[in-house]
Amino acid sequence: MRAGCFIGFRPSKRGGKGTWIARVYDEDTGKYQVKSLGDFGMLKGNEIFTAARKETEWLAELVEAGGAIKAKIETVADACRAYAATRPEAGTRFERYVYSNALAKVKLSKLRRRHLAEWRKELEAMPSLVSRSKAGEKRTR
Repeated sequence: MRAGCFIGFRPSKRGGKGTWIARVYDEDTGKYQVKSLGDFGMLKGNEIFTAARKETEWLAELVEAGGAIKAKIETVADACRAYAATRPEAGTRFERYVYSNALAKVKLSKLRRRHLAEWRKELEAMPSLVSRSKAGEKRTR
């Protein structure tokens, strides 16, 4: 599009539409910032490139103004980590119940009710931790 600002298309290996990619050079860090823009599936064919171009322009303005691109939140674990960053008490619960479970690897775009129902059944089957104090011995019922 211009020096240091590029737009591209990556076709899907699985036979889907593919994804539009924006790449902008950040002079402060000396690296390219890359962002996946999606497939713009809800738009007509002639409007897709226009929408991808507008998104790339917006990204270029953000990077040039010194803004940072937020880390991608793709999986359930990523979302839990982002939540726990502002609420430390939630981090230990996520360690205990989410991160070691198969639910943590599910992409948010693919998350369905059945995933949560299966996870809840597994939680119900787990033994409860019982303790009178934080320093006390951890026991199960």
